[in-house]
Amino acid sequence: MPAATTAPAPPVEPAAAPHDASTEQLVDDIRAELPIGAEVTGFTAASVDIVDRLAQRTWLVIAAVVGLSLELLTIVLRSPVVAVKAAVMNLLSVAASYGLLVAIFQWGWGIEVLGLPHPLPISTWVPILVFTILFGLSMDYEVFMLSRVREEWLAHRDI
Repeated sequence: MPAATTAPAPPVEPAAAPHDASTEQLVDDIRAELPIGAEVTGFTAASVDIVDRLAQRTWLVIAAVVGLSLELLTIVLRSPVVAVKAAVMNLLSVAASYGLLVAIFQWGWGIEVLGLPHPLPISTWVPILVFTILFGLSMDYEVFMLSRVREEWLAHRDI
């Protein structure tokens, strides 16, 4: 007698989009009902997991980058006040760029200019990528600018 085989369960797809709050709740509800050892897989479950992981770790990345930048700028420029000013101004510029991203892509302000048909969600990896690129570029600019100021001061000893 042949061994009984079980047919694979049909895939379950949420009615809402993967980034919707109801979809996250659905994944959590399904996981709560599963027996021990069973897993929820697929794009939607992975998307929910990635969003959770990035939400937990984004602040750690920001704190580490800002902290190291403060330390290095203080060592290089020998002025904690200038280093703190640079970090605060760079964080303000990153916050402004986040606001612009949300206004354009999520609220739909000016999406016609970009040729988009409707507002779009911002992908989960975009905020951390934007932070690292903008913070790095603005710190480079700060170092170049203050290095030039110091060169002029050393050359002329004039304020």
